[in-house]
Amino acid sequence: MKFLTKTELKEIQSTGGPVLFKHPLTTNFPDRLDKAKILFDKLTVPMFETLNNFEFEDEKGLRIEHWHDEDVPDKIYAHRYGGPAFGYDLDVMVGPKDWEGDSDAKKVGDHVLRRKIYLFDWTRERMADANIKPTAEIEYFLDLLDVVKPILENYNEECLSDQKENVRFYLTKMMLIEYSTPFATDETVVEHRKFNSERFGPSHCDEALLGLHVGESIKEIQTRNHVNGDWTYLPDNDTCLLLFGEDSANSDWNPTYHRMIHNPNDGSSDSRYVILIDYQARYK
Repeated sequence: MKFLTKTELKEIQSTGGPVLFKHPLTTNFPDRLDKAKILFDKLTVPMFETLNNFEFEDEKGLRIEHWHDEDVPDKIYAHRYGGPAFGYDLDVMVGPKDWEGDSDAKKVGDHVLRRKIYLFDWTRERMADANIKPTAEIEYFLDLLDVVKPILENYNEECLSDQKENVRFYLTKMMLIEYSTPFATDETVVEHRKFNSERFGPSHCDEALLGLHVGESIKEIQTRNHVNGDWTYLPDNDTCLLLFGEDSANSDWNPTYHRMIHNPNDGSSDSRYVILIDYQARYK
């Protein structure tokens, strides 16, 4: 593929629009969203612990954090699992029924869920050094990560090289995301999915230099035109979205703000899957 030049990217940003492009990865990894579903269906906490059951340098094996929101700890909380190979988060948002009322109100026990799997540019090597074999699905996504990393490295060099002297190292991180509604019924699934999208998908830019969006199983992501304020959906899963992150502003780029807008999807109870890759700087 032909990379866009800095001049071409500046011209796109001058219109306020998102940076969209085609890449062979969309045809070379056509079943990537199906693979994400399979991986989430398989991955359990015990499996995560098995695949991360080793030490690497100063990292002391498994790390588990149970996090609660400071303002509404009974309504927003997470279980975060870290390891030397990859990471796994379970983010819980109570509701939609139990979101209303104070902490003493009668509960129905509903919640919506976001799960994340984090794969890194060091994951494959570390697992190999520890003689731990990744699952076929993890291997698949590490292959995809190998394809995506040079794209982000190219655009970092093209657009953000003025920050190099302040960077200790760069990190490429793939995020596989599942949005699900485990307590929804046929009657409440649309309400639960709407609550999930609204709570987990407010407007934001990523805490990164750059990012790449390479697919969603149900169309909900929109990007904001920073010139006129309009929001637009991505055209299709054959189109990649280059995201300028929060730290790109240090090099005079406009961060890409994006959000999720609920898609009823004909009342389907299907979980929603998204694949994103962040390119982050660890500053000196």
